[in-house]
Amino acid sequence: MELMSDVIANDPVIEQLLRAWLGAVQRYTHLFKSEDCCWWYNERTSVSVLAGAAWTLGWAALEECPTEKHPPSYSGVEADCPIRRGRIDLYISTDREELTFEAKQVWQKLPGVDKVSEGRNGARNAALDIPAHTTDRLFAATFVIPFFAESDIKDGDTDLTAWVSNQLELLGGSLESCAYYFPRLESGQLKNVADFIYPGVMLIIEELTGSPAA
Repeated sequence: MELMSDVIANDPVIEQLLRAWLGAVQRYTHLFKSEDCCWWYNERTSVSVLAGAAWTLGWAALEECPTEKHPPSYSGVEADCPIRRGRIDLYISTDREELTFEAKQVWQKLPGVDKVSEGRNGARNAALDIPAHTTDRLFAATFVIPFFAESDIKDGDTDLTAWVSNQLELLGGSLESCAYYFPRLESGQLKNVADFIYPGVMLIIEELTGSPAA
């Protein structure tokens, strides 16, 4: 499989962040070669890589930051609703504005039932629990980790390429940005102890406004 890597963004701040994230993922992969990768762990690990990317830009980033949140019964009318204490997945401060992120991570088996929409909806709903007055900009971030078994996919590279192309076609909204990294490894694929291959990662970031989904 040849290297597949790109950043697609319509916002200059998010583009900077995604390019820095891509660089961080590449550095980790090159450091450990085919023995380890930063995307087959969990959501907190993935968020930590995004936070680290922000620091490389000269920005500040904090994970699991205390904040105000709407109660579970939030109706969308902020002035009429009490608040509760909670935590956000990631807070980033540039030299001009504050960015707040709620994140989800999904494991997408190829071939398999779509999990991307489920992850994106979860990230959006979590982000919309955060009152607008607590941040300058609000984002949902979804880390998507495809995986497959050699026994299930005879031509894994072709199927992965098709999956990436399909995801990019689906990201047609004006508020969406994404980056992805699927490296070509000289010493083989990234395979876990169960013989599943984890070829790379895609990160989808969406800016949010409005009320939680019903």
